[in-house]
Amino acid sequence: MKDFFSFELIGGDYPALGESAARGVPTAAFGLSDPHKYLVASLFAGRTVYLTTDALTAKRAAASIAALSGKKVALLPAKDEVLFYRRALSKENAFRRLAALAQWQ
Repeated sequence: MKDFFSFELIGGDYPALGESAARGVPTAAFGLSDPHKYLVASLFAGRTVYLTTDALTAKRAAASIAALSGKKVALLPAKDEVLFYRRALSKENAFRRLAALAQWQ
């Protein structure tokens, strides 16, 4: 699917969004359905940060953006959230987070 879509081909307000991002203007998109968000995120050149509310949505977004863009996608797992943080700290999760950050860098 790489190079199948572009901001210009989609039309509407998308060309202006792509132009702003290309000039280095911090850009955000609101009010879009999830598939539209994945498409917009896949069209940006360079590094893009895509924030989600939960791990399942993050996995779905990462897979969709990777499929649409043909680029590598780094998925940063959520931090462990527990009441007794020191006792239940997952070293495996910490290593996954470090690997994702290294991949993103």
